[in-house]
Amino acid sequence: MSVSQLRCLSLLLLVFVLAGCAARPPNIDNTLRASQIDSRLHQQHQAQLAQIGAFQVTGQVAFFDDAEGNRDAGRYSWNQGENTTSFRLFHQLGGTLARIEQDPSESRFIDRDGHVYRGDDLTTLLWQHTGMIIPFELLQSAILGQQPDVRLNQQLWYPDGTLAFYQASYPTWTGREERWQILLGDYQLVTTSGTSVLLPHFIEATQNQLRVRMTVSRWREVQQYTQTTEHGFTE
Repeated sequence: MSVSQLRCLSLLLLVFVLAGCAARPPNIDNTLRASQIDSRLHQQHQAQLAQIGAFQVTGQVAFFDDAEGNRDAGRYSWNQGENTTSFRLFHQLGGTLARIEQDPSESRFIDRDGHVYRGDDLTTLLWQHTGMIIPFELLQSAILGQQPDVRLNQQLWYPDGTLAFYQASYPTWTGREERWQILLGDYQLVTTSGTSVLLPHFIEATQNQLRVRMTVSRWREVQQYTQTTEHGFTE
């Protein structure tokens, strides 16, 4: 490969990484606290979210380690069934980086070389093989704007009843709780089961100096996955 080709490839990679990081956090200056929000709006929205079945989400994800000054970005495809999860992280130029699978029997982490690692706890697997404690269960709730079933503090809502921010005490396999801050925004109307519901298209999870930022470019409800890989991913 020539020097000019190498420079072109490097530029393309840089543009792609910056594109994954470019989304701006939403402005939550005009959000409401529990004493200010109309609880009926919030309850109605959460009830709508509880009716959502299987879905597929695609978008961009960026990881920031502010302590080390490191960041990386990629695209993701997320298939969520009633009792199953399939998540693929990939670069458009570099191919698949990792896959995550979860069902009632076990969790699996598949690296870019196809090695499969199994365990009972997905967060533990991710820490062992990525070096980061990633609260995937929290992200499963956040991708829909649902309130998770953990201890929450400092909750904020948008005036329409959608969740804007909360601090979650997230239990880990170490026996201690990690405190994560979840920021939600860019809510857009999505049609599901014949009705329209507001879903976030920006999600950011922060713990100390680690941040995981996700944006949604496509959301669709699915009945079943008609074309899958050997690991259960829609291609």
